[in-house]
Amino acid sequence: MHRGYCGIDCSICPSYIAYHSNNQKLREELAQKYSTPEKKMNPNDFNCAGCKAKEGIIFDYCKECQIRICASSRGLEDCSYCTELPCDKIDKVVEFMGSDEPLQVLYKLREEREK
Repeated sequence: MHRGYCGIDCSICPSYIAYHSNNQKLREELAQKYSTPEKKMNPNDFNCAGCKAKEGIIFDYCKECQIRICASSRGLEDCSYCTELPCDKIDKVVEFMGSDEPLQVLYKLREEREK
């Protein structure tokens, strides 16, 4: 499993799957699904090696992700190592997803490490 800084399982992300399986059909479907009149998405927009990738492509949204920027600038493996957890950045992910699963994953990682 490839877990992002925020606790999300990157391996279930369609952009991650498209990149690692080199699935052009999936890229095309995603581009069509997520294109809007204001922003036309290109199939090649849907490629991501994972937000912690040192090499390869990172999905545009993930490049700009404030959680990724914050955690990587602090040298953290993930947000479970941060003394400021929870924070407004994680709260926004929870709100966007409609689920507190990423936050619960981070708390579980922290708890397992502290045993």
